[in-house]
Amino acid sequence: MTEYDPGAPDARRFPRVTVPDDVDKMPRLTFNTGITTNIFQSRERDDARYPRHGYCYGEPDHLPYHWDQEDLDETHYVLSGKIHSMVEDAAGRTIVLEPARGEHIHLPAGYKHTLPAHVGDRVL
Repeated sequence: MTEYDPGAPDARRFPRVTVPDDVDKMPRLTFNTGITTNIFQSRERDDARYPRHGYCYGEPDHLPYHWDQEDLDETHYVLSGKIHSMVEDAAGRTIVLEPARGEHIHLPAGYKHTLPAHVGDRVL
């Protein structure tokens, strides 16, 4: 068997379980005051084909956050609480998504997303 090279193409493309300790070791990115994320699967790190998965943490009284989801699909699983997310399509139509604990939120490319200011703790 050959020597394992973690930097080789497709080196991380194998079935595996991601445990909370793995996620906690990843850098935490700040989107806005009170909203951070740990991305634990991505094209850059895992050669994932298109998705990105991570934990997103919303602190009580966080500031609003808006982003344009232009080039990748993303999902988040709600570990606790509830998310209030406003989504706008290219035609300007807006819907509100409110996934609760135990539900996933799917954020496909091509939409604008807003997490308005919120009171209450939530982890996506």
